[in-house]
Amino acid sequence: MGKPDRRFLKIWRIQHRMLGKELATALGISRVHYNQIELGNYNPSDELASKIAKITGLDFERIKLGDGKEGL
Repeated sequence: MGKPDRRFLKIWRIQHRMLGKELATALGISRVHYNQIELGNYNPSDELASKIAKITGLDFERIKLGDGKEGL
């Protein structure tokens, strides 16, 4: 079974010229923690997904569930 595909978070970050560390700081989490979310290795809590959605303007459900599964 694959992990959630959240590559769209990295794409958003690059398009907005934002480093992972900057977004992590805005979210109040470590860069490593944010990177694990972006890679699909960690599922954000509802609260954290809501913060990500608010900052990025991306859909809450998409952040929580990802875009399907990677590697299926």
